[in-house]
Parts: sequence; structure tokens; C-alpha cells
Amino acid sequence: STSLKKKAALFKKVISKAKFIAELFNHFGNYEWFFETKTTDELMGIMTEEEQREYDIDMSHVDWKLYYPFFAHGLQKYVLKEEESLNPRIAFQNILNKSGDWKYFSDIHWSFQHG
Repeated sequence: STSLKKKAALFKKVISKAKFIAELFNHFGNYEWFFETKTTDELMGIMTEEEQREYDIDMSHVDWKLYYPFFAHGLQKYVLKEEESLNPRIAFQNILNKSGDWKYFSDIHWSFQHG
């Protein structure tokens, strides 16, 4: 029937997009990410106080609760090419609240808990 063919075509399109997204985010989802600060710490050690004020490269000043929402928003906007939705902070918090299962966001949860 025509209705069934339309549904099959739509389903095929959804599956295709899901595969595309899975491939696109494979690198982000299948690896752990560590922010190593050894070289910036060494650089800060040779900078004057004035340079340290002018070029704040102290990684302990990074607000991770602010970083992750904007990172997720950037992926949504520039990688997925989706329309802008909510404020990145609100959108990200909604994702976390909906999942209710931190196993997929354990690294982010840890950073939220430990700053």
C-alpha cells in the first residue's frame, strides 16, 4: 500500500541519519578524553605576574559546568547542523535530567561533582 511505502521510506531515512550520527560521533563516544595541563603549567611557571593576568591559561580557572553545555551546543550547531534550540546550559541540563542514568555521562558527572 502507499501508506506502508511512505512509512518504509521514512524509516529508511531515519535509519540513515542514525547511522550518519553514529559514525560522526564515533570518535567522541568511544574514547576517553583527558585534559593534560603539563605544558601550560610549565608556561605559567615562566610567565610574569602581568603576563599571567593578561593571558589567563590557568586550567584550574576553567568552569567545567559552563564548558560542557557550550561544547554540546557547538556539536549540535556546527557538526549536526541543527537549528539553535535552547540556551546551551538549559539544553544540556535537560539531556542529563532526561537520561537519569549517569553511566553515559560519568566523566561529565565527575567534573560537575569535583569542579
